[in-house]
Amino acid sequence: MTLVEVMVATAIFTILATGLTAAYIQNMRMAKAQAYRTQAINTAMTVLEQLRANGYSDLRTNFHAPPSPPPFVIKLLDPSQTTIEPTGYRDFELPINVRDGAELTDTWTETALQIEAADSAPRLPMRFWLTLDRDAAETGDIHAVFQLTLFYQWSTPGSNGADWKTGNLRMAVPKLTVGTTDI
Repeated sequence: MTLVEVMVATAIFTILATGLTAAYIQNMRMAKAQAYRTQAINTAMTVLEQLRANGYSDLRTNFHAPPSPPPFVIKLLDPSQTTIEPTGYRDFELPINVRDGAELTDTWTETALQIEAADSAPRLPMRFWLTLDRDAAETGDIHAVFQLTLFYQWSTPGSNGADWKTGNLRMAVPKLTVGTTDI
């Protein structure tokens, strides 16, 4: 081989290696962003499932009827918690922002999720907005139902906090009657 052939082969290899390195770095960034998105969606679904666990009659009595309803107390995953039962969770208070179209509070409820047990691990900033609507039709074929809508936002750790990504989840909690008891 001549020196020219070796230099051309080295130049081609350098160009290919640079392109592959850039693609690898970009894939790593996208994988990390998807991991945060997945964590945010799973957390929002967990919150909504815990709200649904209250049942129709609890929602009506404890959260829809009072003029100033108390916040929901949700258990969020927190690997750093080792003393609170159940281990690995912490309490999170989530107020109702809008009830039957009337705004009760205009501020998002914020938290930062610890994803890994290490205290130095980055936290995932999240915020929530909850609406509670009731379809009060209780006669005929239409059944009463509560509609819970949870809007959530998350921001990639380390960003400037201006790039919030938004999602929402909706769930219906119907009035079910067993005998004479609403559940």
